[in-house]
Amino acid sequence: MTRYTYHPQNHQIASKELIDCKGQVKEKIQYVYDKDAVLIESYESHEKETLYQAIRIKNRSPGKGKPELIEEGSFSKKKRHPLRRERIKYGKWDLPIERSFYNSKNHLLYTIKLSYDSMGRVIEERDSRGKAHKYQYDQAGNLICQTNPDGSFVIHKYNSFNQCVKSNYNKQKQVSYDYDSQGNKTLEVDFYGNKKIYSHDRLGRLSKEEVEGLKGSATHYTYDTLGNRSSKKDSKGIVRTLYTVQGKPYLISYPDGSKERYVYTKWGRLERKIERNGTYTAYAYDTLERCVKEERFGTDAKSFAVKTCLYKNGHLAWEKDEEGKLSKYHYDIWGRLSQEKLEDRLSEFLYDPSGRLSIVKSPYLQIHKSYDTFDRFIKEEKKEGNTLLHRLDYAYDLNDNCIQETKYNENGPLRSHYTFDLFSRETSHANEKGHQTFTDYNDIETFTDALGRQKVKTFDALRRVSSETRLNAQSQIIDQKEFLYDCHNNKIQETHRVYHKDQEDHTVITKWLYGPTGNLETLIEAVGTIEERRTQFVYKNTQLIKKIKANGIEINHLYNPQGKVSETFSSDNSIHYRYTYSPSGRPLKVENLLTQKSTERSYDLHGSILEDLSENNQNVSYRYDQKGRCTHLTLPDSSSIHYSYNGLYLKSVKRGAYTHSYDQEDLSGRVLKETHFNGTSSDYHYNLMGQKIDATSPHYSWHINEYDPVNRLIAYESNDPISKTEHSFAYDDCDQIISEKSFKDHLFDYDSRGNRLSKDDDIYKVNHLDELLEFSNVSREYLDGNLIQNGEVTLSYDAWDRMISSEKPLQWRVDYQYDAFNRRLSKKVYTWQDKWIEKEEIHYIYQDDIEIGSENDLQILGRNRQAVALEIDQEIYTPIYDRTCSIALLLDLSNTVVSHNRYTAFGEFETYGLKSPWVYSNKRLDEETGFIFFGRRYYEPLTGRWTTQDPLGFADGPNLYAYVHNDPLRFIDYEGLYHRAIHSGSSFRTKQEEAIFYGAATGAASHTVRTGLSLVNLGAWTVGAKGIQRTLDGYDSYLSDPRNLNYAGFSHKHFSSGFTQGEYAAIGYESIMGGAGLLKAGKFALTKASSLIRSSRTWRLDKNLLSQKRGIALLTHQTKTTKQGYELSKHVLFERMEQRGITKSMIDKALEKGAKYFDSKNDTYNFILKEGFASGKSLLVGQGKESRKITTAIRGKSLIKSRFQLVE
Repeated sequence: MTRYTYHPQNHQIASKELIDCKGQVKEKIQYVYDKDAVLIESYESHEKETLYQAIRIKNRSPGKGKPELIEEGSFSKKKRHPLRRERIKYGKWDLPIERSFYNSKNHLLYTIKLSYDSMGRVIEERDSRGKAHKYQYDQAGNLICQTNPDGSFVIHKYNSFNQCVKSNYNKQKQVSYDYDSQGNKTLEVDFYGNKKIYSHDRLGRLSKEEVEGLKGSATHYTYDTLGNRSSKKDSKGIVRTLYTVQGKPYLISYPDGSKERYVYTKWGRLERKIERNGTYTAYAYDTLERCVKEERFGTDAKSFAVKTCLYKNGHLAWEKDEEGKLSKYHYDIWGRLSQEKLEDRLSEFLYDPSGRLSIVKSPYLQIHKSYDTFDRFIKEEKKEGNTLLHRLDYAYDLNDNCIQETKYNENGPLRSHYTFDLFSRETSHANEKGHQTFTDYNDIETFTDALGRQKVKTFDALRRVSSETRLNAQSQIIDQKEFLYDCHNNKIQETHRVYHKDQEDHTVITKWLYGPTGNLETLIEAVGTIEERRTQFVYKNTQLIKKIKANGIEINHLYNPQGKVSETFSSDNSIHYRYTYSPSGRPLKVENLLTQKSTERSYDLHGSILEDLSENNQNVSYRYDQKGRCTHLTLPDSSSIHYSYNGLYLKSVKRGAYTHSYDQEDLSGRVLKETHFNGTSSDYHYNLMGQKIDATSPHYSWHINEYDPVNRLIAYESNDPISKTEHSFAYDDCDQIISEKSFKDHLFDYDSRGNRLSKDDDIYKVNHLDELLEFSNVSREYLDGNLIQNGEVTLSYDAWDRMISSEKPLQWRVDYQYDAFNRRLSKKVYTWQDKWIEKEEIHYIYQDDIEIGSENDLQILGRNRQAVALEIDQEIYTPIYDRTCSIALLLDLSNTVVSHNRYTAFGEFETYGLKSPWVYSNKRLDEETGFIFFGRRYYEPLTGRWTTQDPLGFADGPNLYAYVHNDPLRFIDYEGLYHRAIHSGSSFRTKQEEAIFYGAATGAASHTVRTGLSLVNLGAWTVGAKGIQRTLDGYDSYLSDPRNLNYAGFSHKHFSSGFTQGEYAAIGYESIMGGAGLLKAGKFALTKASSLIRSSRTWRLDKNLLSQKRGIALLTHQTKTTKQGYELSKHVLFERMEQRGITKSMIDKALEKGAKYFDSKNDTYNFILKEGFASGKSLLVGQGKESRKITTAIRGKSLIKSRFQLVE
């Protein structure tokens, strides 16, 4: 319930109270007025917290009766605690000419100066750094030219109805529009000449939209009798929607027959949402309509997950998720998030005097953010105590684009430079070495790298990439792809024109067929060739129930009442798993129904694995610190490994009496020195790009002599126990290694699709599916993308494409077993002695998803998944790595070399001494096949390619067998899924580390004033925490490029009273209010729309604003222009009526001859003159019931609302 009280003298609202069902006041807003009934103070109280806004009214001209000082802050212990201030100076016509902004310490931040033309329209806005926006208008007050600080400009052209028909950007880009006689937009032509056509029904509602010349782009709309959009029809079918009388959807029917339902309370709040798969979610609210309970039910109507939360003092106090994890939140006196406690993990948030998030304190780490006076993020430092661990700096241009990014390493500051165009798109990038890349945005988008090579993109009418062509430095085509899309923007065809030696060699077509709701139903590879392969997918109520592979094998899925997969089994009986989940969906138990064994897991409240018992009865347990990093790993034999960290990085690994330590890093986290188990140490150095160029270790070192301008490794030298070796490499125009000179020399040849066509004198034969059919007189066969015959060796697979056996007749056979998480659990080796005799069986141990050992060997992992020690037959060895992160040496505890490996770029190797189980890329070698197991599939160094297709499909490129794009000197693949840059020395962050500032930036720092925007927590429920400040409207630099951050309020129009129509184009708000003011939520936004100050003795409080949440309000000036017994408000007349095409005589005519309706909502009489314009539009004039003031005058169609009552 909401209760109002009023001042007895002026009848203005004195207070507003929100009262719960128990009669307790949950929120109270009090208003204080001066003797002229102008609002000068407001206090918003939530139990123990009170926020205030105070305004000082100017008592002399210019600006008499308007605010000259606006102050916001907190009120506690009968004392004000200011947070921000704005001082306003006025000039001619009482318009603000200077606005100065101050922080909580009353220090001036910056000033904005405004200049006006003779009509009171802003023509220049200049801040204290000299940044200026300039505006020009036509006689009707339309913005015709806007000039930006960098000199770029936009010119607008209007028709006789003041509708924009053309916008020209720097006389280079142009957008145009056309309208029908009713004022509806019928045509839009974009920068590139693409035309979007709109049709409308008789009531002016959009009925059809399509792109000219684009087949299948038409979308049709229909509406119900209340004006709600009831259907949407495109080439995929019709989506129908039914609405309640309150205009809220309650039933959505999709083309596949599935339905989505919504149930509401009688007050219109969502009570239940029924998903298309039959599960549903029920919601409960507190008395202030905040969701405090979310309960999920299965198709059996049984509850399986509940989330709850509680609000206090207007803020979220705590929340509990499905697993019972309790998160608590505390706030400072200004209502900003100050503390977040997720069970035992505490984070604190501190703010600078300008109210911007400046410090995040979490266990072991402090993150410091610095800003300039214009709220731009300029520096980030990460510290542990007083020790600086990491630093980034940023600089900006006048348009607030980040033009310089500075990192730090042992060489000092490393700067990258960027330039941008009019639309803030990156046009050039110069790296730390000065090598530049360029991007040109025209009808054709061209990217030019530092070698002069180009990637050219063309687009269709919806700006979807229609072709991508790569050119070498001589402008010869070296690769080309063409794309087609459906009406839902799904790519449905890719035509790859494959080149070899600058000549088109062959074409590969791939098609994707999608169902009416956007689910992939058919994948067709090598279309139109004898190798064409088709994979199909079947769905029911949006759930995938069957996959039909090209070889006819079916993979079936069953679902539990909660909508999660309960069983997966194949038609060939090669897999059959049954799943059990926790309330939040974490797998607790997976039963292998073929082996009658199971994998069981337990988790802590943060979702980290505590116990992992695999099918082969290997139990591994974990303990974590308060940042979620593993500190204690217990192995199946009850021995353990201990990890310790500083605020950001792993610092030491301890196993028994031995310790590996990372002794020194630079300010980008790259390791400079580490000490091994045997007491020796390794030192590393990096270049200006942060690339590791030098490594000095016991008995082994390497030094990089040259990178080319696009960061390809050209030459390096290595020193090992045998000799000093010079390595050099050459590349083709697709960045594939074509020449290697090392301890072995090789020449390679590739096509542009990544297929190796030759190696030295060996010719490779490849089909349209990129399958290698023959090399070195060895023939190969594939089935459904899997290598099944490799010369004499026969391979077989399960339905999930995992190799389950390999056999060389009459010599050896190997069987492999996997769990439901695709981890290889065991390997059983047989030899032939008139029959198969078991030679050995190896059971593997995993640390999460990384294989770390077996019964006879163990690798102890450190940073970047690299082992810091190996245990082989109970002996401890220290591994030393080469440039490709492969084990080059093994040293015993006495620093003696016991093993030495030499590798080619693609992993062929020679071993001297002890054989290590882990070799190239630190992965395990299968000696029988010569394959190396990466975790998800097998790699063959001899051919430099994978033996099966990428489990992720085309995510890493069109060739599903290519290994790291044929450049293993730059890239690495950790699991056999996708390539990543070979790590330059800094550590990957944990998910918890990524979340620290993510939650802070989106939850504590980006809240607009009292909007209740969400605080995002990793794995947590959406929170409605509130704050009264706004800074970064984006993520922390952990997660996003700071050049892409969107700064809030940052045309610096924090208090934009007096804005005119001409400025809306510059700031993104449509405002044609003339002298009326517009207040925006921003850095100096007000605490409640209902507390907006009226900047004159004649400003009045509009009661309709009380329900507004976004801090945007119309200020209606009471200029007493009297005519024929009525008064005109300033926003109705005051030079704007004529600009809208409304004259005084029209108002007179509407009052005299118009149909009279009573609007009970606004307590006004509306006089409607039908078809009062040549365009056929009607005119509505609103007049106060008691005051007889004209409150509004608008023209248009469908002006008669259902609530209007005709007055005879």
